[in-house]
This record gives sequence, structure tokens and C-alpha cells, in this order.
Amino acid sequence: MYRSSGKFAPALISNLRAALGEQADKLIVAEKSYELTDPTIDAQMVALSQSGADTFFQFASAKFAAIAIRKAFDLGWKPLQFVTPPATSLDSVQAELVGISLATAPGAACYVPVGHRAPGGQGNFDL
Repeated sequence: MYRSSGKFAPALISNLRAALGEQADKLIVAEKSYELTDPTIDAQMVALSQSGADTFFQFASAKFAAIAIRKAFDLGWKPLQFVTPPATSLDSVQAELVGISLATAPGAACYVPVGHRAPGGQGNFDL
């Protein structure tokens, strides 16, 4: 699942396909997109859960990643899940990590921001 208007999604999907090589079309059984303005991702998650997929890659914002983890649990869908960490760039050398998404229990997740700065760059926010 990916944000259709996200600037990183095309490169992330391309990199996944490259890593899977010639088997990509066989191994990727479904792709669904969402927009930040979508009220829910229920339809996308139902379709993905019914696709026969046993692995779920999320190229999603922290909010939608957490919602997707919970929805998969609610649907009884138990794929192996991969959630991309939010970063400032696709270039692993220059990218700065901006947060970490964690599974805290079956069907539950949280997001931990890191490296956030106060307005004007005056130190870190108190978390």
C-alpha cells in the first residue's frame, strides 16, 4: 500500500520490484494506493486481505501505517508486515530518520518522532 501522490512511493515501489527481480510480477499479487485526505483505508485493506498476499509492504505515512496494522488485525489477516521508516530522502547516505513506527501488540502500533526541532531550529521538542 502506498500514498498515490507521495513523492517517494514510485521510487520505493521500483526498488522493491528491482529487489524481487524477474519474480516481481508473480510475487506482488496486489497494490493499493490511498490519499492523505481519504477518510479510511478500509476498502484497500479488505481488497489486500482478499488478494491471497502473505506479505504486506507499507509505503505509508505513520498514521496510515498504524491504521493498516489495526485493520489487518480486525480482518483476521496475518501477513508478514514491513513498514518503511519515515525519512527525509530516499538516498540512504543523506536521509535523516524522522520517526520510528513500532508494533506494540498484535493489531496495535505507535509512532515515535525523532530528531524533531522546535520552531527556528532551537533544540529538540520535549517528547
